[in-house]
This record gives sequence, C-alpha cells and structure tokens, in this order.
Amino acid sequence: MEFRDLRSRLHMSIRGVLVGVRASGVAMGRKVPILGGLADCKGTDHAGAAREIFAGLLFSTVTFWLSAGLIFFQGKTSGGGFLQTVAESFAPTFNNGELFVFAVSFVGPIVYIAFDEPSWAKREFPQKLWHAMALFVLALVCGALFAAVKTGATLDMALVITASVWLAVVSVALRYLATVFNKARSRPAEEMREQTADFIEEFEKHRGGDNA
Repeated sequence: MEFRDLRSRLHMSIRGVLVGVRASGVAMGRKVPILGGLADCKGTDHAGAAREIFAGLLFSTVTFWLSAGLIFFQGKTSGGGFLQTVAESFAPTFNNGELFVFAVSFVGPIVYIAFDEPSWAKREFPQKLWHAMALFVLALVCGALFAAVKTGATLDMALVITASVWLAVVSVALRYLATVFNKARSRPAEEMREQTADFIEEFEKHRGGDNA
C-alpha cells in the first residue's frame, strides 16, 4: 500500500511539473512577436484558416495561373521538361513586379481583421500592433520596388523577381496567421486554462482514491 501511494504521488508530481513547464512555455510563446497568438490556437482553427486561405488564393491568383495555363498549352516555352515548362509558363506572369501588387492586396484585409472588435469575439486580436508594423514595412518595400520597376530604374531584375516571390510568400503567411488568430478569438479566454483545471480535477480524484 505504501509503495502504491508513493508511486501515485510520484506520478502526479511528475505530471504536475510537466503541466507547469508546458504552461510556462505557452506563456512565453504568447510574447513572441506576431507568432505569439499561435499558443492559443487549436487544430480546428488551423483547419478553418487553411480552407479560407486556399479559397482566397485560388481567386486572387486567377490571373496568374490562367495566363500561365494559356502560355503552357500554346507551347510558348523552350520545350524542356515538365517542371521547366511550368516554370517558364508562370515566369511571364510576374516578371514585371506583379507579385508586389499581389502581396500588398492580399494582406489588406488584415487591417480590418486585427482592429475590428466584432460582438462574437471573446478576446482581443493578439499583438495587433506587431501585425500593423509588419504590414507597414511590407507595403513600403513592395511599393518602393514596384515603383522602381515601373519607372525604369536600374535594377537587378532577377533579384527583384526573387524578392517579389518571397514577399508574396510572407504576405500569405501573415494573412494565414491573421485568419487563424481571428478564428481562435471565438473561444473565451477561460478555455486556455482548461488543461490545468483538468489536471487539478484528476489529481483530486487520485488523492481521494488513495485516501480511501
């Protein structure tokens, strides 16, 4: 009986330490700029955000993939392998800085998402000022580079095109984060403490069983 009691107490102590460590890690994670809100997101939030972003990308990039499809089927490429042909089909659709415009337009809704306070939201949008700063920098860089391309400035176009691709990727990532954070706002803040409450309840059950 004493060995069983000792083992039960040891088990609960180890679990208590693990829960405490996890809680501390989540608390520290919430302080990470821009990414901090992920600490409070669940799998359902990510799944919903992924579906929404996919639909948004499908419609917002229609001019890119439709033009690339026409180029591909018209055979206006060098005739290399399949992947090379696909890449050469897409290249003319963004080699004049079009992705800079896409990047800015795709992150536009984040301003509304972050600073709107809908009646259904149970808590504020996390780190909205960090998101605003990221949007400002992204828009400034994209606007400056796109203006430079259109005014005929002397630029390394290969580098500019590469930068436009990465900035477009960043814009999609920011939009995804804003979407998943917004979906997580529908749950009350008390849900963040559910795991700790469950641990305490289980601990009390074990202690009650040992005393009996």
